[in-house]
Amino acid sequence: GEQLFEDRKFKPSVDYFHKALGVLRQPDTLKKTADVYKQLNNPEREKEILEEWQNLVDEEKAKEQEIHRQKMIQKGKQYLKNKNYIKAIETYEAVLRMKVDRAIFMQLAALYKGLKKRNELSELEKRWEKMVLHEEKMKKFEKEKEREQQAQAQAEEKE
Repeated sequence: GEQLFEDRKFKPSVDYFHKALGVLRQPDTLKKTADVYKQLNNPEREKEILEEWQNLVDEEKAKEQEIHRQKMIQKGKQYLKNKNYIKAIETYEAVLRMKVDRAIFMQLAALYKGLKKRNELSELEKRWEKMVLHEEKMKKFEKEKEREQQAQAQAEEKE
């Protein structure tokens, strides 16, 4: 497919890319397929393929971030085990900034309470409320966006 693309034989090229996508949907293959559709002047199909490519890239990035977050959680647990509470707090604060996580919030609250850090505990509670509200708004926005896309797809099918 790549050789045909370089030779500017776009229609046969797209067939090979689709065969490759039938076996395994890799981000780089999707990107190249979108490039072929761009050359074929098919913006609808190009957009569709690019959206799938972006979704795969975003999923991969989210997986990598979650792996990093889990490693940091383990590091925080190790600090707790070694009674290095300040380092544990720093680590758990960083983890909480990555993702709204009730277990991490509870761990931080317990640390602040145990160390009699009332101001930090109060600030943590305020931040938690804001984080939860923000997450709820984002979920609502995503649901509305999904509904709009479904309605648009249904409207296009009727045409």
